[in-house]
Amino acid sequence: MPHKTPNIIVTGTPGTGKTTFCQLLNQSLNFKYLPIGQLIKENKLYDEWDDELGVPIFHDEMLLEFIEKNYQPENGGIIVDFHSPTVFPPEWFDLIVVMRCNNEVLYKRL
Repeated sequence: MPHKTPNIIVTGTPGTGKTTFCQLLNQSLNFKYLPIGQLIKENKLYDEWDDELGVPIFHDEMLLEFIEKNYQPENGGIIVDFHSPTVFPPEWFDLIVVMRCNNEVLYKRL
């Protein structure tokens, strides 16, 4: 069932422009913008840290509980920015945007 105010998830390969798109979208809609990678780090929603890659190995349940408690996705009006949409319950979202980018451009960005 659609939310009164939609929830949107923007996903795709790193470097495709998810964050830029989400920030521009949020300027227009004034939703609650959730940069998931940042939320995981700032709120220590992980069990381990991968020193080689310099990234947290996040804990799905901790992340979902944090979002439910702090952002109430059932009320709508959130924009989620994350590379892996399968972490989230499908019923949270009314629109899924998959960002793509030309491989030559992506290669230069990464």
